[in-house]
Amino acid sequence: GTNEYAFQSQEFMPEQYVKGKLAKSWEVSPERIVYHIRSGIMWNECPIMESRELTAYDVALALNRFLAGMRIRWPARIAFIDSVTAEGDTVVVETNSYHPDWHMHIGWGHLVPIYPPELVEADIDDWRSHVGVGTGPFILTEYVEASSANYVKNPDWWDKKKIINGKEYDTPFVDTLVLPWIADESTQIAALRTGRIDWMYNVPLMYRDTLEQTCPGLLLVPIPGGNVRFVDLRCDHEPFDDVNVRRALMIGTDIESII
Repeated sequence: GTNEYAFQSQEFMPEQYVKGKLAKSWEVSPERIVYHIRSGIMWNECPIMESRELTAYDVALALNRFLAGMRIRWPARIAFIDSVTAEGDTVVVETNSYHPDWHMHIGWGHLVPIYPPELVEADIDDWRSHVGVGTGPFILTEYVEASSANYVKNPDWWDKKKIINGKEYDTPFVDTLVLPWIADESTQIAALRTGRIDWMYNVPLMYRDTLEQTCPGLLLVPIPGGNVRFVDLRCDHEPFDDVNVRRALMIGTDIESII
């Protein structure tokens, strides 16, 4: 390429290179955002539902539930949104003003999870109930708390056809995926160094030099930082629905010691 853009995680992505997943295209104006939902995307079969095609109504339901929670937790973030409705194969987001970061607030998958109504109707109290439903390249087959999450290739993945150097391939290239739970940091690094794991995110900087020296075949990819971690309070539940309780908690918290 031209090396004009690095295309690294957490870096600016030029709009002309942004590709939709569930949405094949979209239009944005000061009055509304219109998503055109891609056809042929399948929810995988799981204990609560049979496999079926994703619809615009699924997307609208998930977005409305997300917005309901955000209006309690972080109302300013989504104040520009008035409503979300489904019309045929489109999802229409009515807005009261244009927001330059609309795609971050109501577009990115990891910030705005999309799930089927069957998941809501199942009324699951325990998130560890092993209900793995999605539309991606892998299907969750087993979750063992404090051990691992195990996946298999999704044969019905909508985006499996890829052109690489002029040749078409079916992806993903691996049949199974295991995400191990390794609590100890030094054990994580040892697993990476010995090849027990193939990939690790957020490797502490203190290990970079030794990994480069002892593992010349390991590919290290630096990315920009700047992440912020915070704790949300459930302001729709006691006791944090009382502003005086929240004020007392703030007064009683030693902010300087946390910083």
